[in-house]
Amino acid sequence: DTCIYKQSYFVTVSIDRNKAPDVASNQNAVQEQTNENPNNVSQSKPAVNEKDLLVFQFAYNSSQVASENKTQLLEQIKKWNESKQKITINGHADQRGSDEVNERLGMRRALALKNYLLRLGLNPQCIVEVESKGEREPVVNCGDNGQESDHAKNRRAEIQLRN
Repeated sequence: DTCIYKQSYFVTVSIDRNKAPDVASNQNAVQEQTNENPNNVSQSKPAVNEKDLLVFQFAYNSSQVASENKTQLLEQIKKWNESKQKITINGHADQRGSDEVNERLGMRRALALKNYLLRLGLNPQCIVEVESKGEREPVVNCGDNGQESDHAKNRRAEIQLRN
């Protein structure tokens, strides 16, 4: 089976766009995680692409949000609260398992991220929508038989900034 990877999806920049020097180190950290050690995606790790999308990766069958980037996320939450930024949180699963199971797992991931953001101080009024995409919108389209490194890219929750 052939896997198709949407490469433009994981273009990374710093979470805090006002700190340009962090861009290279953040990009290298994400590249190391996704390329050099793809099977060690045991915690969620945020990255941002050019479409105002924060992506948190998850371990297989997990909805646990890691706190390793808490400082940067706290700064971002403060900005969102001040600007009354609206966000949507979408949970995703890899393509293994049934549609029903993956739909529930995607929702568990989205709700876990929502609760984590609220615990960090995000104003609940900033959250417009929380939903599961299940396995319907993979980053890597590889079906049930893809490589683990490809499946790992699909196990995520996303924060989409809204206008």
